[in-house]
Amino acid sequence: MNFDRQEVGPEWTAVRPAASVDPLAAELARCQALGMAAQNNARCKAVWAENRSRFFTYQSRDSDTAPTLPQASAPKIEDQ
Repeated sequence: MNFDRQEVGPEWTAVRPAASVDPLAAELARCQALGMAAQNNARCKAVWAENRSRFFTYQSRDSDTAPTLPQASAPKIEDQ
């Protein structure tokens, strides 16, 4: 047995999506690279706001506008 030999495995690297696909993703990556300095960067604040807007806004697959959702009505409480 030869214990001096070490097996060499494949080197793993992180794969990032192409920035050309989504300019917002490129800006988010830039802000991430800035680290703590991004907190005071106005451009990063605007990019984060846009990202939150995309994430929390419902968009129908059939249309470009968000549908109007019906208002939930609270049950009426009658005085007894």
